[in-house]
Amino acid sequence: LKRALTVNENDSRAIFGLAQTYLAQGKLAEGWDLSDHPLSKGRKSALAWIDPARDWTNQPLAGKRLRIRPEQGIGDEILFSTCYPDAIREAGSCTIECDPRLNAILKRTFPTAEIIPVSLEDRVNGDFPVYDFDLECLAGSLPRRYRRTHESFPKAKAFLETDPDLRQKWESRLNALGHAFKIGICWRSEVVDFYRMRSSHYTHLEDWGSVFAIPDTSFVNLYYGKCEYEISQAQDLFGVNVKCWEDLDLREDLDDVLALIASLDLIITTQTAVWNMAGAVGQDSIVLFSPNSQLGTDYVPWHRSIEPITSGKTKPWDEVSRDIAERVKMRIKRHRQKQ
Repeated sequence: LKRALTVNENDSRAIFGLAQTYLAQGKLAEGWDLSDHPLSKGRKSALAWIDPARDWTNQPLAGKRLRIRPEQGIGDEILFSTCYPDAIREAGSCTIECDPRLNAILKRTFPTAEIIPVSLEDRVNGDFPVYDFDLECLAGSLPRRYRRTHESFPKAKAFLETDPDLRQKWESRLNALGHAFKIGICWRSEVVDFYRMRSSHYTHLEDWGSVFAIPDTSFVNLYYGKCEYEISQAQDLFGVNVKCWEDLDLREDLDDVLALIASLDLIITTQTAVWNMAGAVGQDSIVLFSPNSQLGTDYVPWHRSIEPITSGKTKPWDEVSRDIAERVKMRIKRHRQKQ
């Protein structure tokens, strides 16, 4: 990648690839600096939303009004929001734009900041609210300032606050399922092409046989796409009943989803938005990770409640499933000892 940049210093793919490589090696300062390059693949269009004259890089924020603009998907927005407390403390005042589905959650979590919902359609069209500010940046640029070392990541397990009434609702519903150990699962994203399903960190439910065979467990669906056939097939193959609530929209009702995740005993998920939601509420989670996502560590710096496990990209899926099952059994044993 470095050689490619000696040939063409503006090669957006090489810039992006080198930034990701630095981050995977744990070279955070170099990685974040390069990932914020205006020509980096995947950032060019979003960086165009920022006024160059008021682009915040290293200027002092004391007494300044900072505007933070969201980018990428809902999972990344939650991930980068782990840096919001740092910006709120440093700035004179802080305005945070967000996906409308996160509006109530962020207002509850960051009461001293102004939270403004902006739809994806408006973001794509560049139709942002008009208001006064001194400096602005993209949410994905915040790690460049606040997460330049592994020690700079917060140690607290939870940072997003759930709605108490919604927590009570989901705890009541889960209690009605009985005394089984309750596990929320998300086995893939909506991307279902062969490469990502079999060569990366997504799975089929047929891969979960060892997990579904664990006695005294109850499974709750957290996958937000159409999955009726897959769940029916899993029931036929393994006799497992994956619980779904018809009145819960897993894509849109994120305040509800967050409360549900926080009320479960364990989350098992791939790298979808679910892992960020689980980590944001400090829920114990097993996540199928690509090792590159751990920023050069053997843990997950972003979310301390998450236990990463090597995905099927480097191990056979049946081996990964057995590994997960053993970790679940250990948790159930600890859970029973506490009762």
